[in-house]
Amino acid sequence: MKAAALLAATLLAAGTVQARPAAVPSDRQVAASACAGVPGGRVWRRTELYFGRSGPGGPVDDTAFAVFVDRVVTPRFPDGLTLLDGRGQYRESPEAPIGREASTVLVLLHPGGREAGARIEAIRAAYKAEFRQRSVLRVDRAACVSL
Repeated sequence: MKAAALLAATLLAAGTVQARPAAVPSDRQVAASACAGVPGGRVWRRTELYFGRSGPGGPVDDTAFAVFVDRVVTPRFPDGLTLLDGRGQYRESPEAPIGREASTVLVLLHPGGREAGARIEAIRAAYKAEFRQRSVLRVDRAACVSL
């Protein structure tokens, strides 16, 4: 037994044999596993959009942002959404100074699919165009949802 372990260690060190990485469960598998004990739990998508609230046209004030949500976001996701106020920081390049700005995080829980993806992309495009933003960060992951 010791000889086999020594041989395996020697082969690994020499690069003759490659160690296999452990299988990493997918986002969806983790959510499905979490749903196993949740009554009525379903695997949905959780999408977060991070909106910077300052830009070349000046700050995006609360009134302008609320109008944007009412006009652009709510018609696309009328069943519900969550808005969180934040303070973010970013750097455009390794040489650039760190920028700081107020931000709003939009959290959407939805069944997923191409239609939902297209609606989310329309929201991002509208915000960038209206408030002259370079980007709206998007984060997606699976989530266990129980209503």
